[in-house]
Amino acid sequence: TIIKRFQALEAEGQSLEQFWGIYNFSGMPHVTWADFAKSIFETATSMGLLASKPAIREIRTEDYPTLAKRPKNSRLSNYKIN
Repeated sequence: TIIKRFQALEAEGQSLEQFWGIYNFSGMPHVTWADFAKSIFETATSMGLLASKPAIREIRTEDYPTLAKRPKNSRLSNYKIN
């Protein structure tokens, strides 16, 4: 859809230069890593790739210590693509 819109603008003679840049795209609503893992395991189980879904234990970022500092909110912004 996005490419077709750009092609239509270009066909109308409009410059696309204003649209250059990095675009993030993620589904809505936002999900946690745990929700993402649950969905993957649910799909794998329904496809017969796993005999049963493993248990997922949700934890907070603070409970998973790493050397890298993690932001409180790392959701991608869909602002430009919207």
